[in-house]
Amino acid sequence: MKLCPYCSGEIKLADRVCTHCGMKIESNKEKQTTSKQKQETKETYEDGLYQAMGLEKIGPLNKWITLILCIFLGIFGVHKLYERKYTMALFYLFTGGFCGIGVLLDIFLILQKQEKYYVYKQRVS
Repeated sequence: MKLCPYCSGEIKLADRVCTHCGMKIESNKEKQTTSKQKQETKETYEDGLYQAMGLEKIGPLNKWITLILCIFLGIFGVHKLYERKYTMALFYLFTGGFCGIGVLLDIFLILQKQEKYYVYKQRVS
């Protein structure tokens, strides 16, 4: 037996429709497929949006490589070179990672990113 997610009534494991409220019950496989389709649709939409704005997608980049570069070589801007943000890398190089404050901020921002992430930059025509 399992509980209906809509009315909390008890239903059999094999039931696809709740006998109490009549709502369709999705299986875990259907939920996973639906969430995967939503993610793919979102990524496709974002890619089209960024392309329309004249940006190109770079990656996927690894969060942990970026973090290690930031911690050990952040004041030289090496993590920005890894992300192909060359102008920011020069600023970090000449200012010592904005006197270390930029490096600390980047560490926290990198930790917020997904395992594999993408960077968008202006497309050169």
